[in-house]
Amino acid sequence: MKLVPEKVKLIFQKSGYAEGMRRILRAVIRRCYIYVNSLYWKRVLRSAGQGLVVEKRVKIDNPRNIVLGKGCHLANGVTLYSETFSSRLTCGDHIVIGEHGWVDYSGDIKIGDYTLISKEAILYTHNHSYDPYSKPAYSKLEIGSHVWIGARAIILASVNTIGDGVIIGTGAVVTKNVEPSSIVVGNPARAVGARNIT
Repeated sequence: MKLVPEKVKLIFQKSGYAEGMRRILRAVIRRCYIYVNSLYWKRVLRSAGQGLVVEKRVKIDNPRNIVLGKGCHLANGVTLYSETFSSRLTCGDHIVIGEHGWVDYSGDIKIGDYTLISKEAILYTHNHSYDPYSKPAYSKLEIGSHVWIGARAIILASVNTIGDGVIIGTGAVVTKNVEPSSIVVGNPARAVGARNIT
């Protein structure tokens, strides 16, 4: 948020001088924190393109195994998780992972350009048998470009590919591969239409 004079004036009119100063100071501190945090993760990750934004409370396992393209944005509380030290997460350019998104890349994930993973969505790439202490089975996941995964959607480990241009509806539970340009909703997710990408 750029604090142009009109916005600053409006803040002071609505909340008084002291509260206005507090709000402006909070916004400046938040911006500084995000800037420093983004610089830190850019140095720690295996590779990160220009314009990386990493907000607060982001947790990243095995950062040396993660490649992020240009303009990627990890919102508050995002978790990039892996149960193995050899797994890889490779993201294209302009990927956004919304607040509290959870990406399990234990079985390797590749994400295409301009993909949006909305708030609280979960991606799994490993699974256990009926015994929770059993050895996990890992699966690779490839997500195409221009994909939109809705808020609180769940992608299970049985999914290996999500094609280009797919929209996954809010709260959908995806249990199988999704064809390019499909719109899928529900539990289990099923195709209800096609998306026209121009």
